[in-house]
Amino acid sequence: MALKAVLFDLYGTLTYVKNPISSEEISEFLLRRGYRAYPQSLDAASHYVSMIDYPKQGYDGWKVYLKQVLRRLDVEVDADTLEELASLYQKRRTLTLHEDAAIALRKS
Repeated sequence: MALKAVLFDLYGTLTYVKNPISSEEISEFLLRRGYRAYPQSLDAASHYVSMIDYPKQGYDGWKVYLKQVLRRLDVEVDADTLEELASLYQKRRTLTLHEDAAIALRKS
């Protein structure tokens, strides 16, 4: 049987985030601005939004996604804080191709 297609998982298989932003950093960022959001709660809300909300609704960018994560925590931030947080995510959550991914893709 001839091979007709090869499917790859993008995140973690072909790509990775070089400098991921941690929930501790996000928590510190929000706490400095007077918002109570702690690492474990942020992790849980992010996971919920990624697995439950996102597949149903989709999000057009980090700002909308983060607003939903914070909404799950009953934390309403001002527009400037949300913009700054989204900008931080945009800078720090850039995907990088694994060195051997391009070789694997060419071979398949």
